[in-house]
Amino acid sequence: MKPAMQKAISILAFSFSLNAVAHYVQVGDSYSKQNYKYVYGQEAVIDNLIDNTVLINSKRDSGVNRGTGFYIGKQNGKHLFVTNAHVMNKNECAGASISFLNHNFRRSKGLCKEVIFSHYTKENSDITVFSVDDYYADMMRGSGLTIDWDFTPVAGMMLAFAGFGLKQAPRGRASNVERGLRNFTMLTSFDADCVVATESTMLYHLSSVSTKHVFGTGCDAASGDSGSAVIDRASGEVVGLLFGSTNNYSWMPSSNFWNLVGTDSPQLWSYGSFAISLTKLKEVFKSYGIK
Repeated sequence: MKPAMQKAISILAFSFSLNAVAHYVQVGDSYSKQNYKYVYGQEAVIDNLIDNTVLINSKRDSGVNRGTGFYIGKQNGKHLFVTNAHVMNKNECAGASISFLNHNFRRSKGLCKEVIFSHYTKENSDITVFSVDDYYADMMRGSGLTIDWDFTPVAGMMLAFAGFGLKQAPRGRASNVERGLRNFTMLTSFDADCVVATESTMLYHLSSVSTKHVFGTGCDAASGDSGSAVIDRASGEVVGLLFGSTNNYSWMPSSNFWNLVGTDSPQLWSYGSFAISLTKLKEVFKSYGIK
């Protein structure tokens, strides 16, 4: 066998073994998310997640901000949705559009009607709950996601989320925001490393903002995924509100989680994410009459 051919076969074999590892622990820059169109119909909890996930485009002085949100059903006569305050705050509702899948599995667009509450810096959280007119919400495929108010992070719990995050566009092409505005590109994340990483919640510092009750996940996230519902893949219930990707190795998850995935490489978190535990916000929801 010629040396060049032998080298090529060796590289190919290494590639196969690396992919096998990546499917489980996804070390380094590996990034695995799937288009909703290709996974729909395979798993009921994922279908329900997709049906209730919305794209949010809100206007601000710097342009248009793109993010994700999710529907939690109709309460007190209002169709309620949840997202991050940094995706859409109280002042941005009037200029925001909400895109979603309708009953014909096509894209429809509605408008934000009213912000019920929006917490950011002062309350050490990053959440907005808003409503959409009946006319638009009645078109949605989804009937609302259920929140697990008794959730406790357990390392290794299998998770899933759907969002409109996109990896950084190659140089010379359209920016993430421009691509997101043109395309209804919902991607799902529920591969083997999309699991709870920290067994307790923490206070997370992001620039000048501090957010309480945060837990880490191995789920791949990118710009535009903020506001996604993080669900327990077994029950389909919402256990967290995704609000950021790790993008660095400045934190460490529990040793139990390292043992679970079989590696202690910090590169595992190239596309990891953080989520806010909604159980800690139960009283806030309750004070606004939201069950």
